Amino acid sequence: MNESFKTVFTQEKEFTETNRTLRYQGLQEIIVQKEDIGRLLDNFDVRKAMGLDGISGWAVKEFKEELLDPI
Repeated sequence: MNESFKTVFTQEKEFTETNRTLRYQGLQEIIVQKEDIGRLLDNFDVRKAMGLDGISGWAVKEFKEELLDPI
């Protein structure tokens, strides 16, 4: 077997997970305003390719008001 593969397929010692305590609490509150999201959608580039969600940029910009309704 090739030497580079030997390290991958060797038996390892038991894994012990390190202590994962949070150092920072992070954001306590996120404030989202319709005007800010609307401004971002106004500047949305419809010529870019669709994302993983399959929604085109044109549809996002075209239905901006409907998308802002739940916010």
